[in-house]
Amino acid sequence: MTFTTPPHLQAAIAQGLGWDKAWFDGQAEGYQSAYHVLRSGLMEQGFHVLDSEATYFLCLDLHQSGIDRPGIEFCLEAVKTFGVAAIPLKSLYEKPLEAPPIIRLCFAKQEAVLRDAIGRLAQAR
Repeated sequence: MTFTTPPHLQAAIAQGLGWDKAWFDGQAEGYQSAYHVLRSGLMEQGFHVLDSEATYFLCLDLHQSGIDRPGIEFCLEAVKTFGVAAIPLKSLYEKPLEAPPIIRLCFAKQEAVLRDAIGRLAQAR
């Protein structure tokens, strides 16, 4: 349980709260654009992408994507062989055996990085 927030974080938040609304709008637009780049690119490669809101993560259903491997296995191969890091949702479950074969990708990246990752993940398929 957290009782206090570190002083430097408090100061950073206080400064950020004084920023113009346009800065925050720009951030939201950038994340929205990155989400659509990654989502549409992965769908074009045959991945089954789950809808997501209010996050900078996008999830793929491996089985619905035609991939019959455990998420952890796919993620290890993706990072070791293709240089793309993903997280199997299984690692976030209290009871991992009940986890669906879904992996999570972060889209808080530059567009060029996302487009490169799409091609690399297509190879991992």
